[in-house]
Amino acid sequence: MVLSVSRSSYYAWEKRPESNRTKSNKILLKKIQDIHEKSNKVYGSTRIMKKLTTKSNHPINHKRVERLMSENGIRSKVSRKFKATT
Repeated sequence: MVLSVSRSSYYAWEKRPESNRTKSNKILLKKIQDIHEKSNKVYGSTRIMKKLTTKSNHPINHKRVERLMSENGIRSKVSRKFKATT
């Protein structure tokens, strides 16, 4: 046993169907990617969360949006404001 798991437990885990949370995360990630692309990759997690809650009837936690974005490498473009120095 390499991973200290029995063979039957491994195959039982492998055959187990995908959980509801995982399915909803995949759907939510697709929506996040669409909103992010439409905003020219400018929107961050806060704006994306607000867009998602207005589109759907149930609220979505900002921490969940942040986690999905960071796990999948989705980042907003941050531009500095112009500051006159002279």
